[in-house]
Amino acid sequence: MQQTEAYFHISGEIYGLAVLPFDNLSGDPDMVWFSDGLSFEILQTVAQGANLKVIGHGSSFRFRGADKATRDVAAQLGATHVLDGTVRLAGTHLRVAAHLIEGSSGISLWSMSFEREFADVFAVQDEIAGATAAALRLAFAPVQPKGTIDPPIFELYLRARGPLGGLAGSPDEAQHLRSLELLDAVTSVAPHFARAWGELAMRRAVCLRRFDRARVPGLTSAKAVEAAETALRLDPCLGLAHQALSYLVPFAAYGERETLQQRALAASPHDPEVLNLAGQFYAEVGRLAEALHLARTAAELDPLYWPAAQWHVGLLGALGRYAESSALWDACVERWPDVESIACEAISDAANAGDWSRLEELVEASQRRGLGSPRLQAFVEAQRARRAPNPGQLEAHRERVAARFAQGGRVLLADLVQFVALGAADECFDYAERASFAHLFEPSARILPSVWAPAMIFVAANRALTEDPRFVRLCSRLGLVDYWVRSERWPDCADDPALPYDFRAECRAIST
Repeated sequence: MQQTEAYFHISGEIYGLAVLPFDNLSGDPDMVWFSDGLSFEILQTVAQGANLKVIGHGSSFRFRGADKATRDVAAQLGATHVLDGTVRLAGTHLRVAAHLIEGSSGISLWSMSFEREFADVFAVQDEIAGATAAALRLAFAPVQPKGTIDPPIFELYLRARGPLGGLAGSPDEAQHLRSLELLDAVTSVAPHFARAWGELAMRRAVCLRRFDRARVPGLTSAKAVEAAETALRLDPCLGLAHQALSYLVPFAAYGERETLQQRALAASPHDPEVLNLAGQFYAEVGRLAEALHLARTAAELDPLYWPAAQWHVGLLGALGRYAESSALWDACVERWPDVESIACEAISDAANAGDWSRLEELVEASQRRGLGSPRLQAFVEAQRARRAPNPGQLEAHRERVAARFAQGGRVLLADLVQFVALGAADECFDYAERASFAHLFEPSARILPSVWAPAMIFVAANRALTEDPRFVRLCSRLGLVDYWVRSERWPDCADDPALPYDFRAECRAIST
């Protein structure tokens, strides 16, 4: 992969900018959060430029202190330029020094100091962004005026920030609820702060759709919509706000959700988080190749952020491109040897490919690296069991699914997939016909990504499910067939010449 593919070509030059976390010179270690937060806001402001690619903070913020040797940073991130600086806060007096460096030569293109009262912090970030634009001779999209924010309120906002990840994000309910509380406080006293409104909209949407509503009394969908609409009124370039709205409609309202995802991509085409959240949707409706394109772009923008790499390589495996995915999993394991979820996915990828010797090599390697949690051990045994399923596994699975179905008339998609893997396709489609999927059509229903992942029915490892003509009926019960027929936006399997039936014809027949 050539890193230059991630950049735009402008006036004969190719530009890709990495914004590093500014060094904290305040003498107070606890102020690192502030210097990081200011750097992040500068990155977000610069990234609104229509003619510039900005490396995601998940990668650029890995370089601190002595690790900031400019040429090394630029090479590792594939950046042509690096923006770095320092922050010193004494009382209410803020001094920010910033410098823009050409990555290949190490030459400083400009250096500038900004001294303001802390309340003018947004003016400083806008000035730095504007100076960067001028130095690179780029035409930026207009920056929305942010006004001023009192220092204690800006502190609350920075403490509330954190990766969102949509419905598939962090399962830490306490983290989401704490951020929700802080963002409520910020927007109540700083109603002109667009990004805070956008993050508040997403937090509200995630809390409504993932967690017990008794934990968030008084929170309603109307309040989440209000936050998103306020954010977009203040700054139309906040793609995240469109995506928050997409989580507030019924899960099976695929057409409406896609429209909102397209608006998000149009507003924030270079935001890695927006790209990956949109990719999650496209995977859910069977367009894994499209999800892969977005994931690859996001990974290029944030090359050292392991969740982006994991999603990208996982999609290659989901498409059955095991020769590519296995090599990239090896690279991921080498770069992030202590990340257990990467070890798990690499092992699963080997099982999906039927490469059992590679699976055992990966297991041994993870043990040498000290990875051996009960969760990982149970996962490994489950993958090993796929090599030669036995009647006892099928009977145990029957009992689990029957107990779950008896409780509420529901089954998990993972249950159905497992039936097919165990050679019991008839039982899979029998449950698919009898189970209730009403929650997918209700705007207030809880959607738990750990137990509901529609993309799984489209992955190459579950091809036996897709090849059965009854698969179309299952998709219809999930609301997918009507969406495909009406939109003419078909899943990847519709163009699979090896399917033993005409996918589009079956869908159209069942939809009429």
